[in-house]
Amino acid sequence: MRNLIDIRNLIAAVLLLGSGIVLAEPATDLDCIKCVGTAEIDAEAVGEGKLKDDAVTRAKIKDSAIDTSKLKNNAVVSSKIAAQAINTGKIKNGAVTVGKVVSELSNSIDTYCGPGDYVVGKDETGNYVCEAVAADLSYFD
Repeated sequence: MRNLIDIRNLIAAVLLLGSGIVLAEPATDLDCIKCVGTAEIDAEAVGEGKLKDDAVTRAKIKDSAIDTSKLKNNAVVSSKIAAQAINTGKIKNGAVTVGKVVSELSNSIDTYCGPGDYVVGKDETGNYVCEAVAADLSYFD
């Protein structure tokens, strides 16, 4: 009878130990995979994939208001400045162009002074003061 009790205790011990070993393995795997496992970290908010797709990644910054293409299409870019009031075309077509100056000079020469004279200013009464154009003959010396 004593042997029977010993056998029962032995069987119970084997079953308990065996069950413990079988249960211990999944518990370790579960802890590793679900809580601190590499795969879980990679797939969660601190994983490379998530960081890559979140707002602090290069891709998001690239598509945000501070990226090059947005600046390129905003008012501070050179093409916008070039198309605004200070660009070459506007100055070219404005009041200070070479064409306008030439036109004004020719008008003042022809209208206010005689041929071969040019306007040097106005006197106190508002009349134009003209001077003769001096021919530079030093080229032929």
